[in-house]
Amino acid sequence: MDARRPSPNRKPPRERPPGRQVLMVCVLGPLAMGLGASRLDAGSAGPLLSTAEVDLGVVEQGRPATCIVTVDGAADRSTHIGRIMVSCSTCRATLLDARGIPPGASARLRVSVTTDGEVGELSRIVRVMTDDPKRPVQSFKISATVVPFLVTKPNPVTLKDVVQGTESSLRVEIRGGTINQFEIRSCRSSVSWLEVESVVPEVEEGGSCYVVMLRLKKTAPVGQIRAVVSVDTDAPNRGPFAIPVSGRVVPAVVCDPPVLAFGQVTVGTRRVREFDFLRRGGPPLKFEQIVCDDPRISVRVTESAPDNAYHVTVELSANPPTGRLRTVLVPQGSAGEHALPTVTLFAYIVDR
Repeated sequence: MDARRPSPNRKPPRERPPGRQVLMVCVLGPLAMGLGASRLDAGSAGPLLSTAEVDLGVVEQGRPATCIVTVDGAADRSTHIGRIMVSCSTCRATLLDARGIPPGASARLRVSVTTDGEVGELSRIVRVMTDDPKRPVQSFKISATVVPFLVTKPNPVTLKDVVQGTESSLRVEIRGGTINQFEIRSCRSSVSWLEVESVVPEVEEGGSCYVVMLRLKKTAPVGQIRAVVSVDTDAPNRGPFAIPVSGRVVPAVVCDPPVLAFGQVTVGTRRVREFDFLRRGGPPLKFEQIVCDDPRISVRVTESAPDNAYHVTVELSANPPTGRLRTVLVPQGSAGEHALPTVTLFAYIVDR
C-alpha cells in the first residue's frame, strides 16, 4: 500500500468557521492597542523642556537676545543633564542650576545670542542631552527680529559703476530703528576718497530724520570699493552707528576684448584679430600708436569716434620660431591723467 495515499477511514480536516477568526482579531486588536498605549505613557514620564520655541520679538542690533528655559526632571527618578549643544558660535547656553535634577524638580537654562552684525530674522537651535533612555536629546528654537537702532535709505548704501576720474554723489536718509528721537553729532568716513558733504535734519512726524550727502572723489581706486561712515548720536548707551558703503569704480578706458587669442597658427600663414579702445567717461581719449616688441605683429589703428573710440586691427605673420607666442600691446596715449590699458596677445605657432 502506498504511504502517500490517504486512508479511506481517515476523516478530512474540519474547516474553521470564519466567525472565530473575526472574533480573535476583535479581541486581540484592543489588547495590542492597550499594550502600545501603556508604553507611550511610560515614556512620557521622562524629562521635558518647558517650551519648544521662544520668540523674543524685536531685539536691537548689538544687544544680546536672552531667554531662560526650564528643564523639568522626571517625576519618579533623578535626571542628569549632559552636554548642551548650540547651532553656532554666536549662541551661548549656560546652566543656572546643578546638572543633577532630583525627582519632580527642574533646572534653568539661560541662552544668549549675540546680535552684532545681524539684521533681520534670526534663528538658533539649542539641544539638551540627558540620561533619559527614551529621549536622550531634546531641542528648542530661539527666534528674533534684529533691528538696528538707526536705519538707512537706501539700504544697502551702494555706488554703482562710477567711471574712474569722475565724482559721484549719493543721498542717504537716516531714521530711527528702535528709537524715535535722536540727534546726529558727527558723521565721518573711514577713507579719504569718500567725503561726507553735509548732514541736514529734516522735519518729519513721528521721529527724527537726517539727510546725509556722500561724495565719491576722483581719487577713488579702480575696482570694488568699500568704506564705512560712522555716525555719532546722542542716543544713550549706544556707540557709533556704522553705515557700510560699497560700490565699483570702472576704468575710464577699456579694451574690448581685453585679450587677443589667435589659437594655433601654421608657419607661413597670416591671421587677423580686431579690438576697440572705448572711453566710458572722463577726459577725451587721445591715441597715438601701439608698440609691440615682436616683429611678427603688425598693428593698424583707426579712429571710429572722435575722442571716444579707436578701432585696432592686429595681424600676425606666423614665422619661425615655432611654439607658444605671448606678447603685450602697449598703447601710446592717454585719457587725461589716466594711462591706457595694455592688451595681451596669445598664439601657438606650429610647423606645416
